[in-house]
Amino acid sequence: MGDIPPNQTLYLQNLPDKLKKDPLKKQLHLAFSAYGRVIDIVACKGNNLRGQAWVVFDSVGSATTALRSLQGFQFFGKPLRIAFAKGKSDAVALRQGQYEPKAKRQKREKAEKEGGKKEGGGPRGGGGGEGRMMGKAVASGEVSSMLMAQDLPGEINAEVS
Repeated sequence: MGDIPPNQTLYLQNLPDKLKKDPLKKQLHLAFSAYGRVIDIVACKGNNLRGQAWVVFDSVGSATTALRSLQGFQFFGKPLRIAFAKGKSDAVALRQGQYEPKAKRQKREKAEKEGGKKEGGGPRGGGGGEGRMMGKAVASGEVSSMLMAQDLPGEINAEVS
C-alpha cells in the first residue's frame, strides 16, 4: 500500500496476459463483487498496460476489504498484486461531479507543474507577449513574482544577458 491513502479504486497487477479483455473483466467482476458494489472495471490490453487493471468500488470500505482478502489470491494461476490506485478514477469523479476530461486535466497539471513559466517560448514571450501575459494576470487577480522592465540602457541589457 505504501504512501497512497485508501480510496475506492484498486490497482491490480500480475493478471493473465492470455485472457481476452471481456472475459477478464467478467472474471474480475465475479471475484471482486463479493466484497461490495463494483462501479467500473478498467482493463487494457496494450503493450504497456498488459497484466494490469483497475477495479472501482462504491465505497472505500469495500475496496479495503477486497484488497486485504484478495491480496495474493491465485487468479488463473497467478498471484494477484493489489494496491490502492494513485488517483481518483473517472467513475468516482463523475459520481462526485468533479469529472474533468483527461486532456483538460493533463493541460491543467502541466501548467501547475511549470508554475511561473510564460507562454510564448522565449525570454521575451514571442513579440509583445508580455503585455498579454501581464493583462491576464491583472485581470484574473493573480500575483506575479516577475518584474517586467522595458527600454533599459544598453549596458544594463549586456550585464543581465
